[in-house]
Amino acid sequence: MAVKTFTTNEVLTASDTNTYLANSGLVYVTSATATSGSYLDILSCFSATYTNYLVLIDNAVASATLGVQIALTTGSTPTLNAANWVWGQARPDYAASTFSYTKEINSSYGNQVCVATTSTPSSGKCELFRPNKTTYTDALSHGQDGRGSTGYMPLLTSGTLQNSTAYTGLRVAFTGGTITSLSVTVFGYRTA
Repeated sequence: MAVKTFTTNEVLTASDTNTYLANSGLVYVTSATATSGSYLDILSCFSATYTNYLVLIDNAVASATLGVQIALTTGSTPTLNAANWVWGQARPDYAASTFSYTKEINSSYGNQVCVATTSTPSSGKCELFRPNKTTYTDALSHGQDGRGSTGYMPLLTSGTLQNSTAYTGLRVAFTGGTITSLSVTVFGYRTA
């Protein structure tokens, strides 16, 4: 949709407001928080309304230093032990002048977004491409990893869920421990 240009003294109608101001790039879908448990399910957040989504993870604090990962769900069933999750991850630790790379084929969980620690909150974002379509779902994540030699370092992950399932929700899990604090917000990318 083209951007409309308004002129001085032009009347802004309700129709214009509803059409042009509501057609922003990101549209809020839902959010949830947790202060206990090992995962947080957000069911029914993916639909045919949007093709691609942005998931923001904020204030992630855990009972130990844990990876925060996303698995996709159909109903309330997550894609755990998925033989089709393939992802790679890069961790540049600038202070220590090191760089590490990890790859997972037939990952036992989903795409890792950030690493939560016991004291300082971590955050990250994951872009999900086509989760509600009957085709592969791609994931691109960028978050924080507090295990660097002098504090936080970036964590970059990309992956593909290689199946033809149309997913309707997601599970954010702290692998191997419990949540102390977690906030998750889901947005849809508007295309028109």
